[in-house]
Amino acid sequence: MSNSYGAEPVVVTRQSVTTLLNKAQHPLAIDRYQRPYVWGVDKVEQFIADLEEYLVTSITKAGQTPPDYYMGTVLLHKAASHDSGEDCLFIIDGQQRLTTLSVLYHCITHDLPTQCNPVYFSPESERNIRLAQQCFAHSKLKDIATTMLFSRISLTVITVESEDLAFTFFDTQNSRGVPLEACHLLKAYHLRAITGEESARTALLERCAQRWEQQGNTQHLFERFLWRARLWKGQNSKALKYESHDALLAEFEKNTLEPLSDAASVPLYGHQGNRLASQLSLQGEASFNLSLAPISLAPDSADLPFVLRQPINRGVGFFLYAEKYAALVNRLFKDDPSDAQLCAFQGFYNDVVKDLSIYLRELYQLACVVYLDKFGSQQLLNFALWLDHVLGAIRIDHYSIYKQTPIVFLRDEEHNLLDIIAQAFRSEEVIRYLENYPGLAAAYAKETNDGVRGRYKQRLLCYYGQSEGSSLKDKQAWIRARLTPTKPTQGATA
Repeated sequence: MSNSYGAEPVVVTRQSVTTLLNKAQHPLAIDRYQRPYVWGVDKVEQFIADLEEYLVTSITKAGQTPPDYYMGTVLLHKAASHDSGEDCLFIIDGQQRLTTLSVLYHCITHDLPTQCNPVYFSPESERNIRLAQQCFAHSKLKDIATTMLFSRISLTVITVESEDLAFTFFDTQNSRGVPLEACHLLKAYHLRAITGEESARTALLERCAQRWEQQGNTQHLFERFLWRARLWKGQNSKALKYESHDALLAEFEKNTLEPLSDAASVPLYGHQGNRLASQLSLQGEASFNLSLAPISLAPDSADLPFVLRQPINRGVGFFLYAEKYAALVNRLFKDDPSDAQLCAFQGFYNDVVKDLSIYLRELYQLACVVYLDKFGSQQLLNFALWLDHVLGAIRIDHYSIYKQTPIVFLRDEEHNLLDIIAQAFRSEEVIRYLENYPGLAAAYAKETNDGVRGRYKQRLLCYYGQSEGSSLKDKQAWIRARLTPTKPTQGATA
């Protein structure tokens, strides 16, 4: 069936898997912005169980015409391949199902479908495809005749020629079903925003997509760090809330700015780490240039001159922003540091903070990322110890820590801690604010040796080298002693 959506042609057909995989008008392909193949063993085994039950209850009944095994809608975008220039049918929605069916086809026939042999861009895809192969190899499906099986599995296939229309359909369908994680939608949106001459655009798409996949858990990055750092500000109780799927899309999609005419360049904003440049440009795979006077940067993305709360430009600007803060989080919590302050910070974090309540730990991590972004590793251990002194009082004062505790802390105190860090000109301002934080003595007076609060106390005593019977009322003195440089002892004169 052919139809139109405005002036754009739309073709909707009902096809068997045999027809789609082997007789499609053009090869099926996966574009760079698509998420990896993520079906795990549980999902594949459930699919196998459903198909096996279908075969037993429907196809084996002699003399009856069984209904199709229907697998929903597949959305395809007809366009020229970035590599060959030949027309392809890019899979916009249905990649997980079509990949699974192709793996099953290969398991039965020991060959690949004629029109469905796409290239995958992620190691996660390769790993999950191998696991799916193993599942099918141990199932009864491997012995089924290909014609009988795949002719009875059907799909509704929607084919469009406009990329914008393709994603209009995709967004509409996605909102009606189980939504993709926000990070996958953000990746697709910002890759589509990259424009320019074809060869240059292809190189940018490849670079941004590959580096995105190397960043690890981007959903965690955007939820726990970037969204909260940007939105948890001021004392407005309505603004201080936890992130949601729609809130992530609003901040990092709807609220981003149009890219510059040069797709490889993004504007910069003045801050502590950037006093000279107004524009940053990608130069090849791993180097950057700053304008006005070009300054080459080392290939460490954590040093890119962005700031957490700056506006975000679509396309390359979005990907470089995410890349910078993924690297910054890794530098703070995961990388093996050569910097003495980072090394000392990680020692304290692992000894004391790592086992805190998850909600206090997340707030601690967030504040440290905001600090590192603002001041680098300058006085990082000082900040870490005094920050723990402030947040540790919450741990001691409360028997239980709830999800709302960090929001209540930021909202109800006289000043929002994240704002204090982001707006300070010198690291000493932040440290002095924490050191003189009011009301902590009363909280630490409630110290106990029991439960989670007792375990927190024991970690503090161990870190500061204090005896078992020591009291947390002396914690400020311990911090000052730890941060005071040890003076060398002068030897006696002969």
